[in-house]
Amino acid sequence: MSDQPGTRRTLVAIRLFIVVSLMLLFGSQGSAVAGTQSSIDNSPSSGLLGTTPTMIAPELSSTTDAKPAALPNPIDFNADGYSDIFWRNVVSGENFVLAMYGNYVAAGGSAPPVPDLNWNVAGISDFNGDGYADIFWRHSVQGWNYIWFMGGSTVLGGGSLPTVSNTNWRVVSTDDFTGDNRGDVFWRNVVTGENWMWGMAGLSIPLSTPVASVPNTNWHVVGAGDVNRDNRSDIYWRNVVTGDNYMWAMNGPFVIADGPLPSVPNTNWNIVGSDDYNGDGWDDVLWRNVVTGDNYMWLLAGSTVIADGPLPSVPNTNWMIVQTSDHNADGRNDILWRNRVTGDIYMWFLYATTVYGAPVGYVHPNWRVVGNGTYNGGTVLVSTGENPDAPGPGVADTIHLLSKEAPTASLESNSVAPVTGKSTVFAVPELAATGTTAPESEPQQHANPPVAPEAVRTLVYLPVVR
Repeated sequence: MSDQPGTRRTLVAIRLFIVVSLMLLFGSQGSAVAGTQSSIDNSPSSGLLGTTPTMIAPELSSTTDAKPAALPNPIDFNADGYSDIFWRNVVSGENFVLAMYGNYVAAGGSAPPVPDLNWNVAGISDFNGDGYADIFWRHSVQGWNYIWFMGGSTVLGGGSLPTVSNTNWRVVSTDDFTGDNRGDVFWRNVVTGENWMWGMAGLSIPLSTPVASVPNTNWHVVGAGDVNRDNRSDIYWRNVVTGDNYMWAMNGPFVIADGPLPSVPNTNWNIVGSDDYNGDGWDDVLWRNVVTGDNYMWLLAGSTVIADGPLPSVPNTNWMIVQTSDHNADGRNDILWRNRVTGDIYMWFLYATTVYGAPVGYVHPNWRVVGNGTYNGGTVLVSTGENPDAPGPGVADTIHLLSKEAPTASLESNSVAPVTGKSTVFAVPELAATGTTAPESEPQQHANPPVAPEAVRTLVYLPVVR
């Protein structure tokens, strides 16, 4: 059928109407989208302008939200996900790294010796963000500071940091407070009560600033851990006179939330660990009574103790908790025990308040487990065969450790390891009312920062690397 003129005009008009309508429709929407995009680009919430995040107090009561990504393991020298052990010989100045696989030794090697025993390992953390734990050294007399960047037991690099000649300034934590997956340095002046933070980036200190002062020096920093699951470490305080306990939730140097924890007036109870022991993403508190040998666990959700209970008692107080970290890579921190008299080493693998114990071996008491924070009161190490390069006082150090390849290796142990059965007689830490006096969070106004005008660069006095 041939098209008629009228029909053709009608079809043309319809097509023209459709085209114009589509142009108007898409043109209008395009303008709206463009306007919206322009609005987003100029909004502080877009994240494009690098605005400072608002400091909002975390919600500390919720336990049902998704578990965040775990913080990097701060004591992993070979980046395999298993916590390792750094040893220092307090007589010879020798150093040694044990790469662990649970309670077995996967590998080990000597780190450079540091014969000047005034050099102390003040902290272990990943300061340059490469996934390997590094060593923060501090000279207890001169106030010099130095970092070793590690790869296993090898010192890959390092250098001096600003001198802090006033030795009243103590490093109390090298955890990650800024959330950049690099260790930072939390300083406390044990005389004035001032606090200071270095935000680290390798050997650079892009952040050096005061933190709220706590002039009452009876308040001690006894732990650092993530109390609000924001992947930034926070601070646990304990008053060593009254037994009060307190928590600061941190965002870098800022205290964004704070509050009391239950008081434990019996000051024989010490906080010896503040890590995640049940794998729920909340850091918990591990207690040890230094007189009775009793042990206790608080499982926390923020500042709330959601569960608590005794761990097996270890009445022999020569056994000391020298490290709490994840040695079997199951997402739960474990407990490394060391007998300061015999040199025996033992491991507890934790599942909340359930304990599975396993021996590690024996090590000469001249060797100490170091670098786990001033609050852990760490002690010591060593052992596997005869080590002629690590002489003790008149006798060769002997090292008897369980090898990953030989899990049935015999031990030469001279004492009974911490028991792994539930304690039948146990004194629970007294949980007093929480209406306690908090550490005074006074603004820092007259602090002398723990920074000297320039770094000490002479290698004569620094840890020897060879």
